[in-house]
Amino acid sequence: MPDEPISGLDISHQVCMQTQQLPQPLLQVYGELCNMDILHLAYADVRRDFRDRGIDPLTLEALEAEGLASFLEQLLQDLESHTYPPTAPCQPEPTKDPLEPESRNAVRDQVVLAALHLVFERAWAPTAPQRSQPEEAIKWIAAAIEKGLTRIYAENIEACLGVVDCDRFLAKVTQRIADLEVVGLLQKILSTRPPSSQRKLVAPFLASIVFDGIERMLRQAKAIGRQEGFSHLEYARFEHDLIVLSDPDPRYEWILPAVQKRLREELSEFQFETNSTQTQWVNMARGGKLRLLGYELRAASDSSGKIHVRYKPLRKPKHLQSEAAPSTPTKMEPSRRRKLDGKSLRWLAYALAAGALAVTVLTAILWNRPAELTEHGFIKRICPRDLATQKTRYVVFVPQSYEYNGTETYPLILYLHDAGERGHDGYRQVQTGLGPAVTGSQYSFPFITLFPQSENGGWQPASDDLNQALDALADVKKSFRVDTKRLYLTGVGSGGLGTWHLAAEHPELWAAIAPISAQGYPEKAALIKNIPCWCFQAQDEYFADRVERARAMIQALKDAGGAPRYTEMPGVGPYHNMVFDRVYESPKIFEWLLEHRLP
Repeated sequence: MPDEPISGLDISHQVCMQTQQLPQPLLQVYGELCNMDILHLAYADVRRDFRDRGIDPLTLEALEAEGLASFLEQLLQDLESHTYPPTAPCQPEPTKDPLEPESRNAVRDQVVLAALHLVFERAWAPTAPQRSQPEEAIKWIAAAIEKGLTRIYAENIEACLGVVDCDRFLAKVTQRIADLEVVGLLQKILSTRPPSSQRKLVAPFLASIVFDGIERMLRQAKAIGRQEGFSHLEYARFEHDLIVLSDPDPRYEWILPAVQKRLREELSEFQFETNSTQTQWVNMARGGKLRLLGYELRAASDSSGKIHVRYKPLRKPKHLQSEAAPSTPTKMEPSRRRKLDGKSLRWLAYALAAGALAVTVLTAILWNRPAELTEHGFIKRICPRDLATQKTRYVVFVPQSYEYNGTETYPLILYLHDAGERGHDGYRQVQTGLGPAVTGSQYSFPFITLFPQSENGGWQPASDDLNQALDALADVKKSFRVDTKRLYLTGVGSGGLGTWHLAAEHPELWAAIAPISAQGYPEKAALIKNIPCWCFQAQDEYFADRVERARAMIQALKDAGGAPRYTEMPGVGPYHNMVFDRVYESPKIFEWLLEHRLP
């Protein structure tokens, strides 16, 4: 009798059980750091990535001309004698000597950091080379897609958001590296950096740490798939990037959201969070495109149904197109110098300003061009009225099932964030509330979802914030096929108050609303009595009067002739963020929304 097929739940349980045990911490690692071969490899990494590391290429050329061996030998002696002093980064004054002490120290510090990263690679044992050539990596990805692994999740650890908590970071390091000399050296290096630069310094080490548990989970899932004689899953790390590819087998639908959830949990230990606008969820079988390692990949099927992948390098800005070291600038010959008077300088300034404005507007128009859109997932856009200033940015999520050449219309959710996500960055509003819930179910989430950002976080009646949200809504309706009879409104905290306000200002727009942790305004009940409403509130809300005011709002709606739905949630903690996590992570709220449409 043949074996019964393995379900997706069985696979996820097996993976969970097999990834609980952590490897033993490594001892006596400092000796590996004091190795000339390691230092040579580290220098090669610095030489390759000199721009990202802020190193002047002239300094590297001068070091090599003077004698690279002696430079590394001195560094080795300092490490062995524990006299190596990390220096605070500084911008050296431009001089004729590229080997001034500040420049030399910058190279030395970067070599030590690169060597430490090499040591970390052994401690956290990546399953794929982290320094593969980009084109080789892209070829590997293209081959996996052509084998049918068309669903993709990609994350870059450098794009994560947060401020480094050095104590938490070092405590996590000591779980796997028990050599106090290595940990102490890393601590000294961090202490020389201001908080603003610690995040970039920690990024490669953080990648090794947070990807480790994820890789062990992926190894087990991949091994289970191979038992069936077919690889349902592939994954790899390329420096700071993690990419996971899966086939359409429904038993493996859980794996990509599970990876993203695990990454969020790992990052939360360091008070970091993923940047949803930079996370890529791509279904290549539906015409999606993947941007990774400086390349863009697209897939197409031939008449027989076989998938073919094409890729091309992304165009770089002019100042990055040449990898060669810049030549030393020469002074202009005196006979060719021309002195500009004040009038000429003014006209030159006007011309430059006009040119910059024209480029900005043209770039924004091209960015927002609806006819060219092919992306799915989170797309960052600018409201048309602010194309010149690029001030009002918003994010729209496009479902994976959306076909740009199709005719089907899609329901839309407008989400108003809480006060903590206010600003101009254009992405913070996706990091909490509805955004993570959408991210966790990207392949099945059926709504076009709009994430405007408030400047002040208040969402007050007739305010610029609410008007900009309506402008963004109009822009999305113009650019995408939105079912105007299925527009839904929801928000949390101050965004929940904005939900009540916007529903009262435009009751004709909404098929249903779902304010969360927002007590409401009983005097507006008559304006919104006919809109289906489901309101959520924490039973033990921090401010004692919020529950009573929420109940008063619901009673006012009932007295006006409405039939609102109201849920108080016990045991979710004193703050409303614990409410919306539970609300949005449940499919019930989205099923309820879809039950309602305008006549």
